[in-house]
Amino acid sequence: MTETPPGGGPTVLRMILARQLQELREKAGMSYEQAAGAIYSTPWTIRRMERAEGGLKPLTVKSVLLAYGVTDVREIDAWHAALYGMFNVFRQFPARELPDVVYGESLTGAYYLNKPEEAARYIEALDQMCAQAASPAQTVTILRDLMKET
Repeated sequence: MTETPPGGGPTVLRMILARQLQELREKAGMSYEQAAGAIYSTPWTIRRMERAEGGLKPLTVKSVLLAYGVTDVREIDAWHAALYGMFNVFRQFPARELPDVVYGESLTGAYYLNKPEEAARYIEALDQMCAQAASPAQTVTILRDLMKET
């Protein structure tokens, strides 16, 4: 998803992802200029990503993550799943012979994925996001900090 939602402001998800990108850059000890040079971009692009201004393109985010030292494919895939917006996973129950289903919504529509290999990628990404997620108390702090900045 690379479009700004109606009203022009960043979504909460993009604001959280932007903050995480900033923390990864700082942890890597990189300036805006160094991060931009690593992905053949401009410092302005890095600043916009960290301010959740505009959309986040998966290829750019992947390049930035690699530049910041993130090499775990599962972690990168989790970022990719999060970039496309929220999704729900409906898991198979043992007594039924129904496949796992992923349901997602976007600005202009919705989708269902029920192929086992597709659902498995989302389930793995969801597990990875849950493992990396901030606690509820940390999330409140992050959101309050973001609101002070805007």
